[in-house]
Amino acid sequence: MRQLLGYDRLEDPQLREEINALYRDLWEPFHNYFCPSAKLLSKDRRGAKIKRRHDRPKTPCDRLLACPDVSVVVKKKLRQTRAALNPFDLQRRLDAALRPILQRALRSSRPTGSLHSAPVAATPPIETITTVS
Repeated sequence: MRQLLGYDRLEDPQLREEINALYRDLWEPFHNYFCPSAKLLSKDRRGAKIKRRHDRPKTPCDRLLACPDVSVVVKKKLRQTRAALNPFDLQRRLDAALRPILQRALRSSRPTGSLHSAPVAATPPIETITTVS
């Protein structure tokens, strides 16, 4: 969750359902079907150096599909679910859903009148800035 929401404290209890839905409906499918990770196979110590060996990066879905203990029915369902998902759409929806949650959390955690509680003023485009000689 820290990877998704950051390390700020989220104190608003009304955000709980929104965060749970975001995690369940968007982050979990995106992470499990499209974000590969390398797992540590071994660590060998030679003097002061530690040599780490990792396997090839795979998504959690790919690891399940490669596991012989998982039934054919479950593997078929995993393949169908992955085929129905679009990683670009998931990422776009994730960003869109995350933005208001983080803005509300940031606003509620700052004291009124704080420098960070005021909305940020828009900066003018670069071409309109003039230099004075």
